[in-house]
Amino acid sequence: MSTKKHLSALFILLLPAIIVPPLSGQVAPSYFEYFVGDTVPGNISQTNAAGSRLTFLQDTECESLNISVTDPTGDPLPPFNAIQFNPFDVNGVEITDLTGNLNLTMRVRSVEGINISVLFRSGGGTIAERTLRKDIDVPGGLTEWTEFMLTWEAGDLDGFVPADFVDMWVYLDRGVENFAGNFLDIDHIVVGATPDAALNSDCSQEEVPANFIEQFTATSSTNILGGAEIRKLTLGVTDCEELSVSVTDTMGAPYQAFRPIVIDPVNANGVSITNIEGIVTVFLRARAAEVVPISVLLRSGDGSVNFRTATQTQYVQGDLNGWSNLIYVFTGDALAGFDPTNLIDLWIYLDRDNNNFPGNELYIDYIALGELPDTMANSPCGLPDIFTTGIRAAVWGKELLLYPNPTTNEVWLELPINSIPGGLVRTRMFNSLGQEVQLQSAEIRSKRTRISLHDQPSGTYYLLLTDRDGTQLSRSIIKH
Repeated sequence: MSTKKHLSALFILLLPAIIVPPLSGQVAPSYFEYFVGDTVPGNISQTNAAGSRLTFLQDTECESLNISVTDPTGDPLPPFNAIQFNPFDVNGVEITDLTGNLNLTMRVRSVEGINISVLFRSGGGTIAERTLRKDIDVPGGLTEWTEFMLTWEAGDLDGFVPADFVDMWVYLDRGVENFAGNFLDIDHIVVGATPDAALNSDCSQEEVPANFIEQFTATSSTNILGGAEIRKLTLGVTDCEELSVSVTDTMGAPYQAFRPIVIDPVNANGVSITNIEGIVTVFLRARAAEVVPISVLLRSGDGSVNFRTATQTQYVQGDLNGWSNLIYVFTGDALAGFDPTNLIDLWIYLDRDNNNFPGNELYIDYIALGELPDTMANSPCGLPDIFTTGIRAAVWGKELLLYPNPTTNEVWLELPINSIPGGLVRTRMFNSLGQEVQLQSAEIRSKRTRISLHDQPSGTYYLLLTDRDGTQLSRSIIKH
């Protein structure tokens, strides 16, 4: 990826100032905004009706400006409010004369298709002192930038006086609340001149499979958790960097059965993840006062039953002194009609079939989709992992041995095979990306079995064991 040259100010001074004939009089200064650096330009109003509801972030790597609605549900962007720009010239002097410079070029990319409209204001900014509003439809998709120009001719001025320019208004999907996709990236805005293509950002956010990791810390927000019943839960982040969950009023206002917690997975830039092809695995680390069944499913398309994965259920053990590591792997029939390239959201049920949940005391260290979080960032309070993912597994899991662990090549698995229903255990193993690793033997009937990691890279692996009754238990293996 090339980086924009930070000699842009010098380049701007050398640029031709006009690309359309002046309407009248002398050519006025041009406005260039390339969004270089880590500070949002001060000429963008963040106090008016639109600006106060938007989050503006400088992407220092891509040298662009990200715009999103901060709280689209609780405080949406009003349908007829614009972002206000007060353009400055290269010397930092506010531009008040646009004589002959009435054209605008923008280079943008958006999560979804969006309409962008622009007008210029003069004098007191009243309706009678504005240009006509020009607009363009920008296609969705973050893999490509769209560059467009809007030009105002003499007949578009109405009562606008170019020599008495006040500001520029930019609307995002004017006429509707918020804007489609809630993510717009602006590479540059130029008024009255030709942008320098050499300064274009070549960043693209290709829609490749992406992971979602929420590893709760002291600064984490609980706003990632939504759903109709979420208001009945008391949520918080503890000093142990874990999410605490309880039902506020279990008798008067119980958390209803069959009501999920809804999570919209987003990437590091806050953009919704829509493609999880090949990594449809959910990881959840939790501890609870009593055994809690936690069910998970993923939705795609329109979210209806025909576009969901199957519902998978694992169990958090009733032990506040240890963590249960739950792994939900969706393959084959479990994907049903789900389209992993068109993810909508992730649903998590706490005891899906009953009101509230057992014990009413649950702590979640992380929720992840597609990749196991870095264990070094786990809760710092030092509780051990239990790794049990089934209720009855604890019976024979207590006698399970796995050694040496960590290992450099292989481990030995010892099982109380006579205590296991049917005397048979099926085995599967997954890497930290949730991808299955092929084992020499898929079934174990003997007490002592060798498991080779000879052909696998260093990392953390999960061995999933299932008995004839469907009881599951998993153990981690670390290969150096």
